[in-house]
Amino acid sequence: MPQLGLTTSDILIRLVLSVILAGVIGYDREFHDHPSGIRTHIIVCLGACILTMIQIQATFYAGWLKDIHSYGGVVLRMDPTRLVAQIVSGIGFLGAGTIIVTKRSVTGLSTAASIWAVAGIGIAIGYGFYRIAIFGTIFVYIVLVFLLKIIRIRTLKQVKVTFNQREETKKAVNQLFEKMNITVKSTNFNMDSSPDGSIYTYLYTIDIPKGLDTESILEELSTNPDIVSVDLITL
Repeated sequence: MPQLGLTTSDILIRLVLSVILAGVIGYDREFHDHPSGIRTHIIVCLGACILTMIQIQATFYAGWLKDIHSYGGVVLRMDPTRLVAQIVSGIGFLGAGTIIVTKRSVTGLSTAASIWAVAGIGIAIGYGFYRIAIFGTIFVYIVLVFLLKIIRIRTLKQVKVTFNQREETKKAVNQLFEKMNITVKSTNFNMDSSPDGSIYTYLYTIDIPKGLDTESILEELSTNPDIVSVDLITL
C-alpha cells in the first residue's frame, strides 16, 4: 500500500509540538498547585492530536479505497470532523473532574477550561494548523498568567461572622479588615437569643484587594476566640 496522508516526520513533529505547547500551559497549573498539572495537560493534548491524526489518516485511506475499488456503485462516505466532535464533547467529562465544590467556594474552573483549550490546541496540531496552535497557546497562557496582573478585577465576597461578644468582637473584626486593606461595602446584622446569651450574626460584603485570598481572611477571623463561626457566602 502506498504512503497515505501523514509522513513519519509529520507525525513526530505534531506529537513533539503537542508536548511543548501543552507543557507550557500545564506548567502554570502545576506551579499554582491546581488539580490537573503538566502531565494531565500534555496527555490531553497528545490524545487529541493522536485522534485527529487518526481521523486524517482514515480520510486518506477511505479516499484511496474509493479510487481502487468500485464497490459495485456503493458510495463510500467519510466525515473528517466526526471524531474531532467526539473529542470536544468527551473532554468535558475530564474537565468536570477537576472542579471541586465545597461549602465555601468552587475551585478548578480555570483548570477545567485550560484542559478544554489544550484539547483544542491538540486538534489544531493534529490537523497541521501550527499557527493556530502556537498563537492559541500564547493567548491561553496570557489569560492564565498575566490577565489578573494587567486588569484589576473587583472581587466582592460576603462573609458571615457569628459571635457572642458584640462590641469587642465587632471592633476586632473591623480592625482586622483595616489591617488587611479590605473595604467593607455593606453590613447586615441579626441577633438571636439563647440560654447562654445573645448570638450576633454579621453579614459583611467586602472588596478583597489584589493578591489576598479568601482562605487567609477566614483563617484570621477564626483565630478570635469570641467568634463562633465564619462562613464564606458565594455571590
